[in-house]
Amino acid sequence: MSFKFNFSMPSDDTIDEKAHLDNSASVITDDDDSKALPSQEISRNTAQNVGDLSTTEHNVCGVVFRVIRQQDVNVSSSALQVTTDSDLVPGVYEGGLKIWECGVDLAEYLINHNIDCKGLRVLELGCGAGLPGLTAMHKGAAVVDFQDYNPEVVENITIPNVELNQCSDCKCRFFSGDWSSLPLTICTDDEEKRYDIILTAETIYNTRSYRKLHQAFQQLLKQNGTIYLAAKSTYFGVGGGTRLFEAFLKRENVFTSQVCLEIEAGVPREILKVTRQTS
Repeated sequence: MSFKFNFSMPSDDTIDEKAHLDNSASVITDDDDSKALPSQEISRNTAQNVGDLSTTEHNVCGVVFRVIRQQDVNVSSSALQVTTDSDLVPGVYEGGLKIWECGVDLAEYLINHNIDCKGLRVLELGCGAGLPGLTAMHKGAAVVDFQDYNPEVVENITIPNVELNQCSDCKCRFFSGDWSSLPLTICTDDEEKRYDIILTAETIYNTRSYRKLHQAFQQLLKQNGTIYLAAKSTYFGVGGGTRLFEAFLKRENVFTSQVCLEIEAGVPREILKVTRQTS
């Protein structure tokens, strides 16, 4: 399966990030949730048998994970037939069949910066292949739950990857669908059921989803929990990026963020640490 974006990436000398921010900040609107996939928990029993899929090894800072070869996955769902010609179609397919570079960045960050996951409850939002969540499992998390928009991604990629790398003492659940209904599906009605750490990578490219992602953070994160968000500084052609998301967080006045890692590239990549504001 081949992937390509529906937009062209400008070269380094044509990037005008300030103009991009100025043009995009005023058009952050909400998605129409009536058209969104409802959130649901996915049973492991519905997932593709790992014995039927080819695998490869993915090395994350010396930790080797076995992962499903995405190019060999045959997803027959009519909803995902668009993936032949596109990396993503917002509201239809959100890119979960591909391992994105910021997901690798986040997994490496957890290892290189000794982020403590031992005994903690962890959630990966927009997980796809789930490398950050798998890394949290490797680092001793007690619970790692995974969420991706498309159930076909969870069944054909996420769950098989967890099966291939499962830690016997780590409990996992799997969810699909839109972030707007996810908190009700997970049933985080008390503090102990919420998450110590939320991981998410390549999920802020669409500014129309910022509010629902923000609301999920509010309802799913423990009061003293931490969010690690990996993304590009600018997503040309689709509108989002770390600066815009930081500006959105500032306007909402619930969370504070800091850049804890910068990765130099044609379009820089970053990892943000997001926590609740203290009074």
